[in-house]
Amino acid sequence: MKIACLSFTENGKKLGDKLKRLDKESKSYIIHHYANEDIYGGIKNLLNYAWKEYDGFVFISSTGIAIRMINPYIKHKTIDPAVVVVDDYGRFSISLLSGHLGGANELSKWIGEKINAIPVITTASDNRRIESIDLFAQKTTII
Repeated sequence: MKIACLSFTENGKKLGDKLKRLDKESKSYIIHHYANEDIYGGIKNLLNYAWKEYDGFVFISSTGIAIRMINPYIKHKTIDPAVVVVDDYGRFSISLLSGHLGGANELSKWIGEKINAIPVITTASDNRRIESIDLFAQKTTII
C-alpha cells in the first residue's frame, strides 16, 4: 500500500520522518513523507495529484485540517483511499476514512504499534470484533 504522509509542524515532520524510516520493516506499506514547508505552495497544492496516486494518507495534524483538505476529493467508500490522522505528539492514530475497504483501520493499528500511539477506530464491526459487511462482501463477490 503506497502511503503519503503529510506533516505541518516541526514535531509532525519528525514523526513523519520516523514513519518513513519504519516503512523499511513493513511488507505492507511504502511511505512517502511530505512536510508542508518543503512543498512549493504547501501540501494543499500537492493533494490534487496525490489523491489519485496514493492508496492512503497519513495526516500528522488535527482532524479538522485533514477533513478540510480531503473534503473536495471524497467520492465513495469503495474508491476513496485510506485516511489516518495522527496528532503531532504521536499519541493517537485515528482511522478517519475508508476504514474497512481502504485499509485505514489496519493502517491506524500498524502506526499505533510502531510509534506507541493509541489506535482510534470507531467502526461498529471492529469494536464488536465481527467481520464488516463490506469486507465480507468483498471476499465473497464473484467476478
